[in-house]
Amino acid sequence: MTPTPRHDLALGIQCFFTGLVALGAAFASYRHGLHFAMRFGADETTAWI
Repeated sequence: MTPTPRHDLALGIQCFFTGLVALGAAFASYRHGLHFAMRFGADETTAWI
């Protein structure tokens, strides 16, 4: 089966939105870790790292 332009577009859209979801999840996870560290006594610089 040879890829068609429509197939390539669909794959590109899927990859884009998968990346978007991954970035959103990474951001949420980082913020949670930051607040968790600060809540339990880490200084701000250490928490950001």
